[in-house]
Amino acid sequence: SGIRSRTIDVVSDVREHFDQNESYIHDIGSLVRNAAEMLQSGNYEKIGTLMNENQKLLQAINVSCPELDELIAYGISHGASGGKLTGAGRGGNFLIMAKDRENALHLKQLYIQRGLQVLL
Repeated sequence: SGIRSRTIDVVSDVREHFDQNESYIHDIGSLVRNAAEMLQSGNYEKIGTLMNENQKLLQAINVSCPELDELIAYGISHGASGGKLTGAGRGGNFLIMAKDRENALHLKQLYIQRGLQVLL
């Protein structure tokens, strides 16, 4: 995203508001376990859906930021099946689940045109 954030600040905020966000955090844990099962079974379309659900939960606990939300929505609007931030959040990196290799290459070019570094 090109936005820097300090992990310690994000983690401190999540910890400080844990009581208000506990159910969201447990839901994130459940999604991670479900995603592991989907990876093992090769159900990549479902993984995209789980990534979207996870991103909504990360937004709810104030770990995302508008810029990341927009970049993820941009990928989804261009054919990705899902997306979510990675790392501490409030900037930094995000993941997009392309539907296939052709879509991945297309998304890569679109993000590069926006000035982002892309790993494929």
